Amino acid sequence: YIDLEAWVDAADRALVRLALRAHLKGRTRFYHARYRLHRPDADRPIWLEDSGRVISRDDQGRPQRMVGTRRDISKDMRLQEELRLSSSLFNNSPDGVFVLGSDQRLRTCNRVFSQIIGRQKSQLVGQGLFDVIRTEQRNRIAQGMTNNGRWQGEIVALRDGHHRFPMRLT
Repeated sequence: YIDLEAWVDAADRALVRLALRAHLKGRTRFYHARYRLHRPDADRPIWLEDSGRVISRDDQGRPQRMVGTRRDISKDMRLQEELRLSSSLFNNSPDGVFVLGSDQRLRTCNRVFSQIIGRQKSQLVGQGLFDVIRTEQRNRIAQGMTNNGRWQGEIVALRDGHHRFPMRLT
């Protein structure tokens, strides 16, 4: 006999019990829980996801049989954490950051870039690079991107059609 509940992370134990109890009492159509499990032979917990439902009850409504699945979602949870960290770096960077698609249109940008350009992110996403960053060095940048797939250097950009300001693109 293995006491799985003893291995469930203390912070997750109450939520798992609550979800299972609610389903067994008939308050939810399905049982679903995500939780960490500490195995004695592992140095870090694994993440599990349970999904199931009661498929038969007795005359008093007590559960008789339940079916479901349990899957290891550790890799998914690690990827989500990496995405959260990357997003935090992107959004909290002191530098203006933007991402271009292969069509040279802005896919996203951070708050600092929006402030530098003087427009809201919603006004920038989907716009062509040179519609957002107006510069006389446009041809040189476009040539470098065509030849090398990237370009970096100092430029003088225009804001509102007449305010010139320096910008470094990397």
